[in-house]
Amino acid sequence: MGIFSEIYHWLENLININPWVSATLIGFFSSFGVFFSFAPSVVLYVVLFTQGYNPLFIAVCAGFGAMTGELSSYYLGYVGKKTIDFASK
Repeated sequence: MGIFSEIYHWLENLININPWVSATLIGFFSSFGVFFSFAPSVVLYVVLFTQGYNPLFIAVCAGFGAMTGELSSYYLGYVGKKTIDFASK
């Protein structure tokens, strides 16, 4: 068994636990910011689609996760700028 088939089975088991939370977490981590990128997000979405889950719900959950990730990254930058400005006074 190759490494790719092991990764595929691991991802399949993760998705079988709760596909909607998995799609949300994939969206969150794939758009959290510049410093942290979750590259195999497309592969995980393909796994979700091939298992027969509703693509609309997957897209909504992934979009919500992506929105949350982007807003978290923005908030960290905003707080970081305020902290640096406060520390430099």
